[in-house]
Amino acid sequence: MRSYIGNLSPHIFADAGCPEKQQLLDGVGGLDALCREVAWHEEQIKKMSDLPAPCLCHNDLLLGNILYDDAHDAISFIDFEYFSYSYAPHDIANHFCEWAGFECAWEKFPTHEQQVHWIRAYLGASEATETEVNRWIRLIRWFELSSHLFWGISAFLQGTISSIDFPYVPYASKRINRYYQRKKELLESEQKL
Repeated sequence: MRSYIGNLSPHIFADAGCPEKQQLLDGVGGLDALCREVAWHEEQIKKMSDLPAPCLCHNDLLLGNILYDDAHDAISFIDFEYFSYSYAPHDIANHFCEWAGFECAWEKFPTHEQQVHWIRAYLGASEATETEVNRWIRLIRWFELSSHLFWGISAFLQGTISSIDFPYVPYASKRINRYYQRKKELLESEQKL
């Protein structure tokens, strides 16, 4: 995220003659706000004492990158462009965000019950105690924030350099606005504990 932010400037779209795009960047607080949010999120993650060790993660498990072979009843993953060491809760949170698609149809985001079912399958029967499932759900909620920040900042950058016909800047705005909404909800729920 820091690398992507480093390639943006506060008035990058205005300077390029795209005031509508600049309004969307400014509408999420501008570049300074994004820098503050990245720093804030990093600090929150550093405070977590119950994170699993980093592992190899796909980091882009949208449905188009998961292939099912009917003939062999097998699942394959493709598009390893973002493959790296990361935290599994981030990879899972990002996968859940991808349920909403590029349209950001957040009503498709998995319900709490769907998440619990998914986590139980991921952990396996031996480790899927209620306490462990709840721990993973909490971690995934925190890492959902990093997914929104990452893809939002990335899309702002793509909006300046990509020749692909995709509404990168509106998409970025949707992801960052979702970040702010989910951050508020998460902090309110944490205060109730």
